[in-house]
Amino acid sequence: MYHLHVYGIDFQVYERSTWSKEDFSHKFAHSGLRYDIVTAFGCSKIVHISGGVPCGLWPDLKLARHCLVPRMISGEKACADRGYRDGHQNFFTSFPKTEATPVQTQLNSEIHLMGARH
Repeated sequence: MYHLHVYGIDFQVYERSTWSKEDFSHKFAHSGLRYDIVTAFGCSKIVHISGGVPCGLWPDLKLARHCLVPRMISGEKACADRGYRDGHQNFFTSFPKTEATPVQTQLNSEIHLMGARH
């Protein structure tokens, strides 16, 4: 069942006095804090927020596995972008375009549409 959509959000913050790759956000090429925002399909309500952690230490998948996955119902999967690829264990992500069958291409379009609507 897919009732959730996960977004990884980075917020740019001031750098510490000494540079650290633990704080580095590839989205900004600057220090940042990472959050996961989870919305419910159908109503677009925010159902979970976690994070506020250094971007370099906490990739999207690690943060979600630590904070979101333990709260998910057994067998439940969330739709997400490619930063959450885990072999479709907990997150349903798009298929690689170069190897996608027509059915997988259609699923990729639907995943993109779900993310754009929330």
